[in-house]
This record gives sequence, C-alpha cells and structure tokens, in this order.
Amino acid sequence: MVSILNLIANIISLYSFICLIRIVLTWFPRTIYSPFGQIISKITDPFLNFFKQFKIFRFRNIDFSATIAICFLLFLANIIRSLAYTRRISLGYLLANIVSLCWSLINSFAIFILVLLLIRLIAFLLMRFFHKNVTHSYNSYGSFWDHIDRIIHPFVFKISSFFSKKIISYTWALTISFFVFSIGLFISNILIRFFIAFLIRLPF
Repeated sequence: MVSILNLIANIISLYSFICLIRIVLTWFPRTIYSPFGQIISKITDPFLNFFKQFKIFRFRNIDFSATIAICFLLFLANIIRSLAYTRRISLGYLLANIVSLCWSLINSFAIFILVLLLIRLIAFLLMRFFHKNVTHSYNSYGSFWDHIDRIIHPFVFKISSFFSKKIISYTWALTISFFVFSIGLFISNILIRFFIAFLIRLPF
C-alpha cells in the first residue's frame, strides 16, 4: 500500500514537472510547434486550461493560473506521501499544507512585485546618472515601463501615502515601497513558518 501511494505521489510530482516545462516553453513560442512541444502540450494543456478559465487567478494582465495548478499538484503529492507513511492525515497537517500552499502563492506574487519595484527603481537611478553625463543618455519611459508602472502603481501609492502625507517624487516612493515591501515580506515569512510548525504539531 505504501509503495502504491508513493508511486502515485511520484507520478503527480513528475506531471507537475512536465507542466513546468510547458510553462517554460511558452517563453520560446517556436518550441511550442516542435514535435516535443506538441507532445508536452497534449499532456498538460487539458489540466492547465481547467485552471485558466477562472478569472480570480488573474491580476491585471498577469495570469497565475499555471502557478496555482502546479501548487495544487504539489499539495496533492504531499498529502498522498503523508498518507503513505503515517496512514492517516491529521487536521493540523492538512491545514499546514493549505496554509503553506496559499502562502507560497502569495509569496511568489510578492517577490514578483518586489523585483518589479527594484527594476523600476534602478531604471530611474540610471536615468539620473546618465543625464548628468552629456555623452550618454538613458530613457526610463516607454511602453515597457508604462506596463510595469500599471502593475506596481497601486502598491507604490498605498505604501508611500501611508508613510508620507506630502507629495514626494516617484523615485522616493519606489524606494520607500521597496524597503517596506522587503521588510514586510521577511517578517511575514518568519511568522508563517512558526504558524505552519504550530499547525503540524496539533494533536488532531
């Protein structure tokens, strides 16, 4: 029984890895039409498309449905492995896995926003640096930067307005938002780890 459950868990883990390959292939459109890409698509698309139909998994122009689909597979594999070795699934362990899954999604999104904040901040600093040098120029404006601004603006506005009631430059707003976001994410990760450990130790 243990070996069968472990086999099922390993198959699910393998399938999640194949789904990850499918996501990576989307970064290289030409590979999708290759024989290898077609096989991967036939195996994974029915499952991934099921999650893709839910609008709740989208934030502006970003689709997180594939990430959630993979997290679901990993969650299922962990539950089956726990059942294989303990022959029971405690409520605490189940809750710990649910919290871990939800936090991994939130954490991934937060890191994504944090990276965008850093990229945008560096772009503004480079613009200021190169504008001081007559022989060089750097432009941090354009459609690409507009797209990033549309994603991070709600976070920048809320965080900067909370810490400063005065009108400040966008560079300062980005700086404040980046450091507040970093500290908040660091503290949240520590608290979540303690909470998950507490749930796992629950006697029921």
